[in-house]
Amino acid sequence: RLILRATEREALMKHYEEKRYTERVAIERIEAESRAQADDMVVAEVPFTILLNGVEVATLLCYPSALTFLAAGYLFSEGFVDAGTDLSEIVVNEKGCYVQVTAKGTVRLPHGNLTGRLVISGCGQCRVPLMQGVGNGLPAPVSSDLRMDHRVLIEMMNQFQESSAVFRDTGAVHSCAICDRRALGYQADDIGRHNALDKVVGWSFLNGIDREDKVLLITGRASSEMVLKTVRAGIPVLVSRSAATSLGVSLAEHLGCTLIGFARGGRMNIYSHGFRVG
Repeated sequence: RLILRATEREALMKHYEEKRYTERVAIERIEAESRAQADDMVVAEVPFTILLNGVEVATLLCYPSALTFLAAGYLFSEGFVDAGTDLSEIVVNEKGCYVQVTAKGTVRLPHGNLTGRLVISGCGQCRVPLMQGVGNGLPAPVSSDLRMDHRVLIEMMNQFQESSAVFRDTGAVHSCAICDRRALGYQADDIGRHNALDKVVGWSFLNGIDREDKVLLITGRASSEMVLKTVRAGIPVLVSRSAATSLGVSLAEHLGCTLIGFARGGRMNIYSHGFRVG
């Protein structure tokens, strides 16, 4: 598959780290009995169309950073391509409004009413049910002998929650980070929690990172589609600062994923496969 060379990886990361896509807008601010003109910082939201071998797969509403990683991660975590698929070329339009991905090997192109679908940034009302995806049923259960100290998880989650400059500026993004037993790794922000996770998965995919010993940290709700994306990526542990859903818990139990919610302060709820957390 396509693996970024060191120079390409450094150039991409420098580009993404230097860019912060926000805008100042005029507002009226009411505080107690006062009302005044002011300005506020808002986050950018743009449509981003993904074409796979010339076929339009989806248009995502997203925060326009890490678009190469978002495209790769979306195609991988939604089942359009597999871990062994060769993404021979990923070309993002210079204005960031679309990406053309050329893939060889296992490719599952959309069919029926999937083509041209709009995927909103919120709770996924416009998504095809991910338990069906474009592949064949559920992903294979994740298998990993990873063990994590709960105190290390709590410390990494505390660091993670304080590390998003875009959230500090706007309060309008979700974040996702990948980590190992010792430290936080790559982190991404987006207006949609699904997109943030896809960016991190795409980063690991394009950098040839082993994922069976990794953990995903997320700020948003740990619902069924977030669990499925985590398992499709081969990552055994998903940790959220927010709540889990009943279907998310059920799928995590069925698919061998350790699911943790309300990981904030000094506490956490382990919903499934707690043997990985000591």
